[in-house]
Amino acid sequence: SSTTTTSCLVSHGTYSGSIYAKPRETLHNKCLVESPWMRLAQHSVQLQPSSSSGASNSGNDGKGKVIDDWLWIDYHDRINVLVEAPFDVTADGSTTSTTTTTTNESSFLILTQTKYALPSSSLAIVGGIIEPEEEALDAARREVHEELGVSCNVWKVLGN
Repeated sequence: SSTTTTSCLVSHGTYSGSIYAKPRETLHNKCLVESPWMRLAQHSVQLQPSSSSGASNSGNDGKGKVIDDWLWIDYHDRINVLVEAPFDVTADGSTTSTTTTTTNESSFLILTQTKYALPSSSLAIVGGIIEPEEEALDAARREVHEELGVSCNVWKVLGN
C-alpha cells in the first residue's frame, strides 16, 4: 500500500490540487517543497515486471524493480484556449468581418506575455490553471476575459 507524507520539508503555502499516486506502483510519496501552485515530491516507485525477454524490470523477489528517488511534480489542472477572431486583420492592420471573407482560413487571437524564465516576451494562446472546485469551461471563460478582455459566445471543447 502507498504512503503519502502530508507535511512538506519546505512550505511556501498549501498546495490544494490533486496529488498523484498510482495504485500498486507508488510505494511512498514524500513531499519536499510545496506552494499554492505546485508540489514537488520524492516517490518510491515499484515498476511492473517486464513480460518481454529483453531488459528486465524484475527484482529478486519476482516483483518489479524499485526506484526510490523518482522526482514528481504535482500541479493544478490547466486549460488552454485558442480563440478564433470574429474578424480578419489585414496586412495594414485594418479589420474586416470574417463573414465577408471568401477564404477558409481563420484568424486567432494571441497575446504577448513576459515570463520569468524567458529572456524576452513571447507569444501565447490563453491558458491558466483550473482553480479548486472550478469547472474547466468556467476556467476557460475566466482566463479569456482576464488575458484578452473579451468574452466568447461559442465554445468547442477539444479534449479533457
